[in-house]
Amino acid sequence: MTKVKRQRKLCGFLLDTNVFNHVIEGKIQLSALPTEFSIFVTHVQRDELDRWIPKSEAEFQKKMQVTDLFTSLPDAIIPTETTVLGISVLGQSKLGDGEKYRKILEHLEALKPKRVAANQADALIGEVALEVGLELVTGDGDLRDIVVSLGGVVRDLRSSPQS
Repeated sequence: MTKVKRQRKLCGFLLDTNVFNHVIEGKIQLSALPTEFSIFVTHVQRDELDRWIPKSEAEFQKKMQVTDLFTSLPDAIIPTETTVLGISVLGQSKLGDGEKYRKILEHLEALKPKRVAANQADALIGEVALEVGLELVTGDGDLRDIVVSLGGVVRDLRSSPQS
């Protein structure tokens, strides 16, 4: 019997952490986020945002604004597809096979070998976009290229979607 892989229709956007960083830094406005579909995040983006320390009162206020966005999306926080010790949160990650996670991580480590934790987080986010069929929104050109090469759709807020 041949196993047929079910095609998944894009049903929303998955925001990479750097999108929130750009909002906090004033490089993009929350109103610039795509609105054609629902917006989703994982615990990874929230955890990275929680660890980020603002450099000014203005950045602190933007961080609070972005944190409020997470609060307004409680049903849009989805689990990661793979569990990675030291990063994943119990109950917010799955015990997937990690095949796409490993492919993404391998490419990121070749490009950015000193960013171990960041590469792991990016690989988890990229894997979710691929496995769930969400359009990844990121400003990270390397992650964008890797996800696209694996069949995903990626949007850079500065340009049109790539697939």
